[in-house]
Amino acid sequence: MTIIYRTTGAWGAGQGFNLTPAQLDGNFYDLATRVNTIETTPPAAVGISSITVVGDQMTINLTNSTAQGPFTLPTPTLTPKGTWQPGTIYSINDLVNYGGTTYLVTWDHTSAATFDPGANDGAGHNFYSALIESPSSVIPAGGAQGTILRKVTATDYDMGWGLGAVPSGGLSNQILAKLTNVAFDMAWVNPNSLVSKGLAIKSVTAGAYTLLATTISNPTGDEFTYIRASCDSIVVPTNAAQPFAIGSEVTVRSMVIPSGTPTMVITAASGVTLNIPSGFQQAFFGVGAVITFKKILTDTWEAFGLFLPT
Repeated sequence: MTIIYRTTGAWGAGQGFNLTPAQLDGNFYDLATRVNTIETTPPAAVGISSITVVGDQMTINLTNSTAQGPFTLPTPTLTPKGTWQPGTIYSINDLVNYGGTTYLVTWDHTSAATFDPGANDGAGHNFYSALIESPSSVIPAGGAQGTILRKVTATDYDMGWGLGAVPSGGLSNQILAKLTNVAFDMAWVNPNSLVSKGLAIKSVTAGAYTLLATTISNPTGDEFTYIRASCDSIVVPTNAAQPFAIGSEVTVRSMVIPSGTPTMVITAASGVTLNIPSGFQQAFFGVGAVITFKKILTDTWEAFGLFLPT
């Protein structure tokens, strides 16, 4: 139904004469019907479906598929000012450090002669707000080169710099050993040098026994060892095959006469120089003969003892 007007105006053309009772009632009925429709079936409200932010741009997405924005978000600029200084002009968003804590300046001011984290202008405007506080577990200052950080007592965070648990340096095949009862008094040593009651004793029965260096994969090498050998030959290896430390010694005693040969022989691997006394063979004198092998260079050994004469 269309509302009928008497005069002409912003609502449109009027009919030019007074409305009849029926026309007047019709107008009221039309308005009442429209109001009733709104009351009983109101239109769905438009809400926010999501908000997206990209950089400093924010867009509000509505449930009717429209969007508001993008709006530029305010971005504060923090200005590091280093260590707090007296009598200095500071502005809002300046950053100052004092006593291990970083403070944000929250009110423009000129700093006093001494720092006060609760300083204000007397009107309720605080000058500083703690931003990053130094933790109670802060690493202690100092510490000499080579020291490590370790617990001093059972108290929480009671730490201090002390000697390293493992000393620096060390050579190939050496091990870490205590020197005294003093805490952390340790050093790198040759494992066989720790034998305090003579040479370690070892028995071998291989057909051809190769002298073994002490390594991670073979911690029981032959350095400074007394070998009782019941085999055909003793092989002196290259440094590449068995990396003996220069100065290492190995002592070997012939225990039996090898089958098919008059005595146990000595073989130097290819590339190894073995120096023995002149007038003798690279062989043991016989059962019970003892020969000591000493490494003097990377692939050079010297041997002395009871050799078989030429």
